[in-house]
Amino acid sequence: MRIDRLIAVTLPCLTLFFCISCGDGKPDPGMEAQHQSRTGGASSKTDPIQNFLNLIRAYNDSNVEDLLDAYTIDTFWQVPSAPRPPVRGHKIVVRQIVAFKIKLPESTIKVRRIFGKENMVVAQVVMNAVQRWDAQGIQKQKPVEVGCEMLYVIQADADGKVKATLLYVDQSITPKQLGLIYGEAPPVPAKPKGEPEKVTGPADKGIEDLAAKVFELWGKSDYDEIEKMTASGFRYDDMRYGISWDFARLKANRVKEKDVISDAVFDVKQVIAVGQYALVRYIMKAKYAVGSGEGKKIVPITIHGADVLEFRNGKLARVEAYTSEMELNSQISDVAAAEPDASVSPNK
Repeated sequence: MRIDRLIAVTLPCLTLFFCISCGDGKPDPGMEAQHQSRTGGASSKTDPIQNFLNLIRAYNDSNVEDLLDAYTIDTFWQVPSAPRPPVRGHKIVVRQIVAFKIKLPESTIKVRRIFGKENMVVAQVVMNAVQRWDAQGIQKQKPVEVGCEMLYVIQADADGKVKATLLYVDQSITPKQLGLIYGEAPPVPAKPKGEPEKVTGPADKGIEDLAAKVFELWGKSDYDEIEKMTASGFRYDDMRYGISWDFARLKANRVKEKDVISDAVFDVKQVIAVGQYALVRYIMKAKYAVGSGEGKKIVPITIHGADVLEFRNGKLARVEAYTSEMELNSQISDVAAAEPDASVSPNK
């Protein structure tokens, strides 16, 4: 069974933030009428950043009415790396939020950093939860802590409500932490303390161009030029596993990966720069080598990712990268499964 299908079967209560899969995805006229009655038939304007913070607070407080108020009726919701199509409609999104909270009442979301520009909001958040039941609904003898880093990219309407949501998260993290799929379980991230870091003010001069240039050079594997753009003490953080590398380690890993991943092309979809930070959303297309020797096969892959870049005095100081291992595995798993394992006898 493919990994993405396994998750949908075994973790229906943990897929809210990963791949919404039920409901008709259409706005509900009845719910729209309820929304209008609560707001007096008109929407009040809210700052998009504050509206998102209100949404997160409503989730943590299990406040359904405030959740409803945070979204537009025709809201659009998607995990770019998920195999399923996006969900449209106020009804289905809120229904899934409520279902998730019922299954994991101790789950919380904390905003680590947030910034916005015009009608766009970027929020780096941490989800923590305690899983007390297995997939069959039987209480575990020992509760399991789970959690992951996530990145929200929000588009607000004219009233500041959430009109569109893109969520970047590695869908394999929680199943690994629960021992449901093979692979080393990433550590559970610590809950952010205090208030979120709010980045404000106009973008530092030239940041958008610098961010786009970094990805142009990634595609060319021109690490010498990228290194010239980095600040002293540069760090590359893989938000899936809590791994942090300096530039020398990053370069060594990228060079090593060239035997597996080749002809990478980055298509930058969006750059949002505020203060010293820039969000870059991209789609990477490349060729991935499965197997070795005469049995090696080349598989085309597509990866949806988003990075938050931090600049210091015009130099790249940190990259926080959000990609999904599950997206990659879903594209190569069928090919890998077809490869015979010479070390295993069919008679054993």
